[in-house]
This record gives sequence, structure tokens and C-alpha cells, in this order.
Amino acid sequence: MISPGVESLEVVVADGERAFAESVVDSLEAVGEAVSADAVTSSDAMFKRVRDSGGSPEVDGVVIGDRLDAPLDNIERLAAERGPTIILLTGTPGDEATISAAVEAGIDDYFSRTTAASQCDLLVERIACERSEESGGSDEWDERQYEQIFNRINDTIAVFDPETGDIVDINETYLDVWGYDDLETIRELGIEGLSATEEGFTEERGREFIREVAETGTTQTVEWVGETKEGKRRWTEAKLTPVEIGGQERVVSIQRDITERRRTARRFAAIVERIDEAIYLSRVDEIAKPPLQPDDASAGFEEIWGQPLEDILQDYDEGLLGPIHPDDADECRALLEKINDDVHAGTVSGRYSIEFRIERPEGAIRWVEADLYPTEWETGPLRVVLVNRDITERKEREQRIASFHEATRELTAADSREMACRQAVTAAETVLGFPLVSTHLYDEGSGELSPVAATSRLEENTTDLPSFGPGESLPWQVFVEGESVTSSEPSTEIYGPGLSGPDIVLSLGTQGVMLVGAPEKSFDSEDIELAQVLAATLEAALNHVAGERALAEREQELRLQQERAERFKTLNTVIRDIEQATVDQSSRAGIEDAVCQRLTDIDVHELVWFAEPTVQEDELRVRTKAGEGDTYVDALRLDLDTGAGMHPAVSAYQNAETQVVENVATDRSGGRWRKTALRYGVQSVITVPVRYEGTVHGVLTVGSEEPATFDESTRDVFTELGRSIGYAISVAERERALESEGTVELEFAVGDEGLFAVRATDSADCRVSLERTIRRTGGDFSTFYVVEGIQPDEAVRIADTTPSIENAQVISEEDTTGLIEVTRPTWFGSVFTDYGAVLRRATAENGEATVVVEAPQGTDVRTLHERFQDQYPDVELVAQRQRERTNRSLFEIQDILQEELTERQWEAFQTAYSAGYFEWPREASGETVADLLDVTQPTFNKHLRLAEQKAVELLMERGYPNSGG
Repeated sequence: MISPGVESLEVVVADGERAFAESVVDSLEAVGEAVSADAVTSSDAMFKRVRDSGGSPEVDGVVIGDRLDAPLDNIERLAAERGPTIILLTGTPGDEATISAAVEAGIDDYFSRTTAASQCDLLVERIACERSEESGGSDEWDERQYEQIFNRINDTIAVFDPETGDIVDINETYLDVWGYDDLETIRELGIEGLSATEEGFTEERGREFIREVAETGTTQTVEWVGETKEGKRRWTEAKLTPVEIGGQERVVSIQRDITERRRTARRFAAIVERIDEAIYLSRVDEIAKPPLQPDDASAGFEEIWGQPLEDILQDYDEGLLGPIHPDDADECRALLEKINDDVHAGTVSGRYSIEFRIERPEGAIRWVEADLYPTEWETGPLRVVLVNRDITERKEREQRIASFHEATRELTAADSREMACRQAVTAAETVLGFPLVSTHLYDEGSGELSPVAATSRLEENTTDLPSFGPGESLPWQVFVEGESVTSSEPSTEIYGPGLSGPDIVLSLGTQGVMLVGAPEKSFDSEDIELAQVLAATLEAALNHVAGERALAEREQELRLQQERAERFKTLNTVIRDIEQATVDQSSRAGIEDAVCQRLTDIDVHELVWFAEPTVQEDELRVRTKAGEGDTYVDALRLDLDTGAGMHPAVSAYQNAETQVVENVATDRSGGRWRKTALRYGVQSVITVPVRYEGTVHGVLTVGSEEPATFDESTRDVFTELGRSIGYAISVAERERALESEGTVELEFAVGDEGLFAVRATDSADCRVSLERTIRRTGGDFSTFYVVEGIQPDEAVRIADTTPSIENAQVISEEDTTGLIEVTRPTWFGSVFTDYGAVLRRATAENGEATVVVEAPQGTDVRTLHERFQDQYPDVELVAQRQRERTNRSLFEIQDILQEELTERQWEAFQTAYSAGYFEWPREASGETVADLLDVTQPTFNKHLRLAEQKAVELLMERGYPNSGG
């Protein structure tokens, strides 16, 4: 209800949501007939209603919803006019920052954002009481106001007696912040006990502030350092206001913790004083209102503007906008207004940037780049951090480069390489003032960098511009490296006597180089940069010309294809000769030498060489070479861990794939090998792996003195040649192994569970012995194992869990002994056969296998060991013994077999063979042979069967008695 003595009230409700504003109006007018309310949805409509009330009574109150545009600015404007009562409706009543900012802006009270009738009743009464106070005050409302302030504000509040300076009352937040339990304790401590007195925040100083506020009747804000119960220091911002509470004069202090803000301010001050940029702060709501005056500025400001900040603010009505060049001032003002508008519209960006000119007091024009960052602040509205830097030198450089680009823009329209080069050297001479400039482009026909264009002074002083072929010259090195070089000591050998060599050699990519010299001047960084820009523009123009010449190059390609076809025909003839030569040769060295000699018979093959990995497999080492460039091969270092930019021979070996470099000069793969190859005239390369059945013996490399020698069909021929050579080498090495007089017996201990025998004996208490291995027609291997001490079915189960085993089955069994067959795509003994070695024995017990191998004399034992270890890492070579060869001649085998058989068995075996019993179809039946022996057929069958068993054992068993195994 409206307070007694108060006539009708006029209220304006302003909020961005019309429905809400109208609902509040309805609730207000429902309180009683004495309330008249209007709803508006904009600031302009609100101020028009407040100021243009006509003949009606003055507006008594303005209720502002927090969704009105710029509510804090509107509150501040209304409060400045000392007009109606201002009440804020906020949807976040517990938001300390929002409420504090609104209080600071000048609201008389605030309520929750609701249309509830009970709240609207209080709201009307609040406006009515305010009006009643103008006519004599209302103690009842003062009490309620006092209570509401304490109940709603989350800041710490303390009430002081202005005469004594004693603490009269506090709110609960005060106790929570400072760590105390009750008001009595706070009263006893007083200002002295709650403050950092040793830093000057004494009780006497505090009482002086309180007395001054009470005597002047004005609100004052001070910063104060207090101490919590635990002794922690807190900076607070205290707003002291004189009030009357219960008929008594009091001073209310609303305090806000600004400890972190103080720390931030100190850090900011320390930062801005150490950097060269001009940095200053300004309030967002002030940047669009002249004069622009910063809250704070760094020491770098004066250096850029040429005068102190104080002088600018004193001499110019627009403050910092004053020194800005007139042509840029409007753009700067527009940006500041945009930032202000974006902030109020809620669409502010994290960063705004602008470039402008300023006029210094002495008349100098400087370019400034400014970045503006709207930044949240702990109190008050947003601030804008402005970071300014002097970019005058950069702008001047950009303008010079722009002029330079204008002078060279015709380059991109050149229709020939010669025209593009001529325009480039003309621009270098006339615009940049470089007197000695020449361009040298790569000629695929000659394989050299040939001169194309030069400046007039250079042409006048030399009759023949030089070409640069593969070698150590600086232009060729820049072409190969692809990186420009600035020479500290220009050479006089390039142009000849009387002319200084170039100061700068610029790369034109795969096109060539540009040489730039100026004997009368020293090149600074900008000269070098502009020269590089010119080179880059010329390179782009040359690439454009290359694209336009695609049709002509196709015709050239047809001609080259015809030449390649003839060359391919010749190559096929040579390849057939090579394959015959590999058959005729009985050693690896002979095979390699024959291949090298025949391949160099082809004119374009500059050199041919074989390489194989070292024992350590850390590099490839050249074995055989032929051709005019063999000194180039001697200079190679083929590390296998080269990585990016590796020689194609290394890549071919590691990947087991053919590698081709069609043009060494223009190849982009990198690698220092290119420079060595080009120095010796090698311009295209092919490398093929020499391999057979998974074994890579090495690589065959052919280098050509011409680019693009090895087309796709040629690659296929060389790839197949690599396989043929690999097969021939494998055959030769195996024959050498068979002819060896002695052998080396190697004994390995294997603990790797990838080996089935090891896995089985580690899983069960048993013994596993390798019986034999057979390679099936489909390519798989069937390995037979004898297992002892375990049921064969259990051994098969273990085999099924072993990786890479495809199948396992029981062949025969007797109690805990049996024979099982294991099928898998690979066999661990294959690594030995690649070296001509024979697996003699393999047994396993207690999770470890013993593998005995017999290898030819001269076998690279270390490499064989490493190859075995690659497959099964847990392998150790435990013994190496020299032995006589155990392979027997046919007559020795016959003697051994005869010793193993009885006389009747041997007789039956020989008679059956002689009678044609083993032929197909049989020439004599078993009955016929039995008659020849004068025995019954069953007796013959028994003798023959035993003889056959002994013969097969002798052939198949590696450890057969008297066989040397």
C-alpha cells in the first residue's frame, strides 16, 4: 500500500522485453488506483517519458530492467539529473559485480527480476517512501531500507559512529570475509585490530576518513589494507557514505576486495615500462567521447609521438586524437565508435586493429599500428587496452616494394624465357640501380647454365658471358642447392678480368640463377630482399612460360620417345647377352663384372656399379664398377641411416624396389649425393635391387650422362635384370658351398617362443626334436616333430596357439611319444639355406632349443647369425667348430647302405632293381623276383621292405649312423 500522505504515483518501467515490462506495469497498477505506470522498451523512449511529462505531475520513479540497452549508462545519466527514484530489476540478485556497478552508477534500490505482486507492492512503497522523505522523511522506510541493504548486498558492510569512529554494526558477509565469529569481537578489535597499521593504515587515519565523510555529507571512496583473522593481507576498496539510521547519524562503509586487481595493476605497470610499444588504457564508454584521455600510459608513448602525454592532452581538444593525420582521423573515430557500439550490443571482438599516421611537433610523419583489446575490469565498465607500435620503416619498405612490383609486372606476361630475363635485368638496372646483373638458365640439351640476358653495362664490358656446367663454381652450387648466396668476397673469375664478380647469386629454382653485382655500393638487407623478390618474380614468369610451351614440348617428347625406343631395343639385346654371361660365369665377381662391362657398352650409360651392405649393415659398399665416372663412385658414402635425401641406391636396398631419378639437376628430394653426381656429369640414375627368394644381395646402379634416360619400360627391363642377376648369384654361391672342402658347424641356443619347439617345452615338461621339413607344392612348409613326455594331442594344441602356424596334426602316437606335423607358410631353416648351409639337428627341452647348422667354409657367420636373430631375437651363437664336409659320394652311400643291410636284404634289393621292379610300369612282378631269389613272395616282400626303409632313412635322416651327421 502507498504510505500515508502520498498522492498518486507516476512510474516508468523500461526493459528490452516488452512483455515483461507490461506485466510489471499491470502488477504495479494492481496495487491501487493511485499508481499510474507506463512500459517502454528503449532508452530514448524512457528519457522522453521522464523529461516530457507535460502537465502531469513529475515522474516519481523509473524501474529499469537489466535487459534494457546499456542499463548502467542509463542509470548513471538519470542519477546525474537528480530526478526520480531509480530501481533496478536484475535477474542475478546475487551477482556482486552487477549490483555493485549499479550502486556505483546511482540506483536507489534493486529487486529481483519478477512480476510478483508482493514485490511490486514493496517497489511501490519504496518509491512512495522516497517521495514522502522529500516531504519530511519516513523512519519506517529507513529501517526497512537498512535491513534490505544488509540482507541483499554480498559486499562486506560496516556501520561506523561518525563521532567516535567505533564499529556499530556489520553484515554476515563481513564476518565471513575477515574470518571472525561475531560482532562483539569485531567491535573489540576496532579499526586498529582489523588493519595493517605498520603500512600506514592506522586507526587515526580511518577515523579521519569517517569524520570527513560525516562533516562534508559526501560519499568518498578509499583503498584500505586489512588483515584477516589468519593474518592475511587484503586490499579493499571502501565506499563511505553518510546515512541516517534509526534517527542517528552514521557512516556506512561498503567494501570490495581488490587484492587481485592491485596485483594485476602492479604487474601491468612493470610490463608496460619494459617494452617499446606505446600502451595505454581507456574506459570503453569514454573512447568515443572526445577528448580521448587514457587512464594510464607506458613510457614508450613519448618516443613514438615525439612529445609527452601531458603536452598532448593540454594542447589538443581531442586529446590523443589530436596528433592523428587529418586524412586518417575519421577512420580512427569510426573504429572507436564501432567498439563502443559492439560493447553495448554484446558483439564485441577480442581484438581491433588499425593503421594511421601521426604528425609529430617537428612536422615529421610517422605511421602507427594500433591493436585495441576490450578487456573485462574488476570494477566499473570495460577498459580498452591500446597497443601502439611505430611501423614507419615497414610502410616505407612496403611502398618501395609496391613500386618495384609495378615496374616488374610485365614479367608475368612474357611469352619467352629470353623476354622474361631481359625485363628482369632491366628492372634491376633502372629501378634498383644494380649495374651488373645477368641471368643463366638451365639448358637440358647441354646440361649447363647458359647466359640469357644481362644489363647494358655488363654487355659493354664483356664479349662472352660465361656458362656454368657441373662442378665447383658458385652459380652451379646455388643452382644445385636451391639457396641464394651473398658473397663476402666477390670472385673476379666469373666475368673475367676487369669486372668484379657478383655480390649475390640468386636461385631461380629449377630454372637457373641470377647474378647481381654493384661494385660501387654495399648491399644492405633491403637491397638483398628486393633482389630476392625480383628473382622470385622472374622464376614465376619462367614457370609460366614453361606452361605455355607445353605443346611444343610434347612434340619434343615424341622425338625423345623415338630415341628411347631405339635405345630400348639396344638395351634388350644387351640384356640377353648379360643373361647368357651370368650363366657362363661361375662366381659372383665374374657375374658382376660381366654385367658392368656390357651395360657400359650402351652410349648413354656413363657408369655402372654394384654395392652390397657391410657386415654391420650400416652402409652400402661398392664391389664392382665400370665406366668413365668411377671416381664419382669412389666419392660416394652410402649410409643406410641417411633418412630424408638418401641416395636412390640406399632406398632401393631398404625398400627392395627399383628407384629412378629422371633428372638429378631438378630433383626435389634433396640430399648431398646430387651435388656429387652433377659434378661428375651424372644427370639421371636408376638403381635396382639384386634379389632372389627374399634375399637382397645388393643393388645395381646405372648412371647416365643424359636426363630422362630411364623411362617406364626401361625400368621394367632393369627390374627383371636385377632378379636374373640375383638368381645367378644365388646359384653361384650355392655351387661354391657344395664344392667347399670343409664346413663350419654352428650351434645356436634359442629361447624365442616364436619357435614352436621352444614354446612347447616351455608350456609342458617334454622334449621336442625336429624330424624333417618338406616344402609342399603350394609353397607351405610341413615340419615333422617327435614329441616325448607329452601326449601328441597336447602338443598339437600348443602348436595351434603358436603365431603363424596354419595347421597341426598327429601322425602317429604311442603313450606319451608321437610324431606330429606342423604346417606354416615359412620355415625357420630357410635363412640357413640362403647361405648354402644345412640344418643338421634341432631339439628343445625346458624352454630352450639347440639348433646345429653346417655351413660352407668362408660363410659370413656374423651375418648369418644376425639374419637368424632378426627372425627370432632370443638367439645366441654358443659354438663354432671346423669340420670336414659330411656330404658323401654315391659310392660311399652305397657302401653305408650295404653295411646296414643283411646279405639277404641287400640281395633282394639289388635283384629287384636289376629286374625292373622299381620301373613304371613294372617290368617284373614281386612273384617273378621271388622266383629269381628262390624264396616265397612274402619272404621277398619282407626283405625288400626292410631294405627300402634303410635306404630312405639313409637319404632323409640328417643324423643317420655313419653318415657324419
